[in-house]
Amino acid sequence: MLPIGRLYNYSAWPHYLRITPALEARWINSCRILRIDQAMAGIAPDACIPDGDFDPDRDLVHAPRLVPLNSAICLSAMRRMAMDGLSLTSPDVPRTESVPPVSVRIVLGGRMSGFSGFLPGIFEEVLLTLERGVPLYLLGGFGGAAEVVARALLAPPGTPLPDTLHADWQFGNAPALEALRRLQDMQPLPYGVLDTESGLARLGTAIENARGRLPQALATGLDDIETRELMETRDMRRAAALVHKGLIENKQFVMLAA
Repeated sequence: MLPIGRLYNYSAWPHYLRITPALEARWINSCRILRIDQAMAGIAPDACIPDGDFDPDRDLVHAPRLVPLNSAICLSAMRRMAMDGLSLTSPDVPRTESVPPVSVRIVLGGRMSGFSGFLPGIFEEVLLTLERGVPLYLLGGFGGAAEVVARALLAPPGTPLPDTLHADWQFGNAPALEALRRLQDMQPLPYGVLDTESGLARLGTAIENARGRLPQALATGLDDIETRELMETRDMRRAAALVHKGLIENKQFVMLAA
């Protein structure tokens, strides 16, 4: 049986500024907050915005000029670090703490508008998961970005991708993305950070490579009929049962006693 430990809660700059010491103390026995700051995301020191210069309760649109760009960079870096794992050092702790990489991803919902990054967060998470061959349980029947990706994956090989998975559509329907593109001309993106065009292009390739072989590409541990059912069902109980079955096949997970 796999050991059960504390949860890791990743939070990217500047969103973690809303996590107060009192809130973190309330979670201390069950959840470890992992703050992905600007330096960790690869932003140059002279381009980092001091925390004191930013009010986390203010709309990013009205924040200092580079805040939306630095925020998008940190979100992308956070998703990559979660997939790959990371090592943490602390001045008062003698040994390095290793945070394991994501071993399974379960995807549900997700914004298609009003997101803070270079592309919808679910899109980037699905892309990274597919590229690394990590088991992916995509609950597409409940709407949102997960449904967009699920429908694209379920289509026959060679079927054109929906407009929402193309950069032109995203730029035309998300004004904040055009502002990010202009900011990129002022500050190059750190290594590994996905911009809108490259992220969506890679996602389109990953989707086409997965079509017609969904159980293998998504590594669900389920057969083709079950994998497709999971991606389409609107019955949460059935979706949970299919995810549980796949986890047992893939990771030998067990149900905890109530």
